[in-house]
Amino acid sequence: MVEYIKIAVFFSIGVYIYERIDIAFALIFLLSLIMVLTVVSVFKHKFNTKILVMMTALVMGTVLCNAQVSENAHDLYKYEGRYVTVVGRVCEIPQDSEEDENVRYVIDVRKVNNEKVRDKILLTSDNKPEYGDTVTFGGFIDELPEKLNRNGFDYKKYYKKLGIFFKSYSSEVKLSDEVIKDYSPYAINNSFKNSISKLIDKHYKGDYNAIMKAVLIGDKKEFSDDFDKILTKTGTKRYFYSSYLHIMLLMSLITLVLGIFKKRTRDILTVFLLIIYAFANANNTVSVRLAVMIAVIIFTESKFGRKYYPDIVGITLLAVGAANPIMLFDAGFVMSVLSAIMIYYFYDCVHGKLKFIHIKYIRRLFAIGIICTIGLLPVSAYFFGAVSIYSIVLSIIMLPCVTVIIVLAPILLVMLAVFNTAPLFK
Repeated sequence: MVEYIKIAVFFSIGVYIYERIDIAFALIFLLSLIMVLTVVSVFKHKFNTKILVMMTALVMGTVLCNAQVSENAHDLYKYEGRYVTVVGRVCEIPQDSEEDENVRYVIDVRKVNNEKVRDKILLTSDNKPEYGDTVTFGGFIDELPEKLNRNGFDYKKYYKKLGIFFKSYSSEVKLSDEVIKDYSPYAINNSFKNSISKLIDKHYKGDYNAIMKAVLIGDKKEFSDDFDKILTKTGTKRYFYSSYLHIMLLMSLITLVLGIFKKRTRDILTVFLLIIYAFANANNTVSVRLAVMIAVIIFTESKFGRKYYPDIVGITLLAVGAANPIMLFDAGFVMSVLSAIMIYYFYDCVHGKLKFIHIKYIRRLFAIGIICTIGLLPVSAYFFGAVSIYSIVLSIIMLPCVTVIIVLAPILLVMLAVFNTAPLFK
């Protein structure tokens, strides 16, 4: 049996050491290894393919990550440091700047100085275009800044994960005469989230607004400074957007709708829809991991009639890592993968101790919450520089509340959109 988990581990090691190893050295190392294995095989009459596969995975991790983070592989690289005129589409929901009145926009660039270009840029401006607008602006193309201190937030790596390597500032952003359309799953999903965001803005203010956006669309950047400090101190900010709850409700809906099909057809359609869901949520590493992993589980069970969970994790890591190696640096992705492994090993034990909770859904929710909260304390300390013992208790309180908001949200949003009010639900 192919041990995908081992291949994934070596691939991940290659990704993590990409900053320490030169590409040329990595390739020379692989060629040297092949030569050594060949010589050994001549004397032993046996070629060790396992070592070769593992080392190849390591080198591929290094090569792919270097290719992903290389700025000169992007179209905007040749314009760096120059003043240019850009035409593009606002492809993310705009984010207000914390420091001033400016707003940050992610622009899907299509033209630079009337030359065809396909890239993304982070634009800061005091103008107010909306999501989906095609805009034109003039400004200097600059590289994203490095993080200021070791424990500070790495904006450069965060935006690189989203495929954004350059930034610009412009006070003259105008609507363009040409209209750029995008019908990809990612764009459709963002358009849907933008509609929800605008509806929430109309009916909720302050941190109530921020909570609704965090729970429903994953936008956790609009909390007030005081409330954000509380959430950070207690380690509870991550509970507001539970990718697990969203994917679980999606799977329930898919099962309900596709119940009329035979199992094989239903499995194929489910895998297809999960892949579409992963593309639609490409900027959310946890959602991508969950969707890909569930798709792999369904595929292996349908194809081979069995599954080996560690290798499911391995295949998921390889698939996500090959598509976007920088995701392996993301705290959310790392914690998500570790959560999946811990749930596999400890779920039955913890779930068995909660038999006094008779509602299966609630018992399952509590079991997963306890495993992930306690098990991730050391990792949380590493990524965020602190451990909050409050989060162990607060997760048990918050997860059911978040679940209620998600379950009632469709009724709430429909009532707000149609009747402009939602008594009781609001």
